[in-house]
Amino acid sequence: MEERKKEIIREYLFETLAIALNSYPNLTVEEQELLYRIIDNKIQEFEVKL
Repeated sequence: MEERKKEIIREYLFETLAIALNSYPNLTVEEQELLYRIIDNKIQEFEVKL
């Protein structure tokens, strides 16, 4: 059950990343990478809390 909760949160956050990247098509590669790292860090924070 716990592992499934983590997977759902991980999927949700990656979908959020995809939406964010698609919402700002003019982002540079550097800005996209920064956004990805920010969301990836949030995923890791949630995994630690769970």
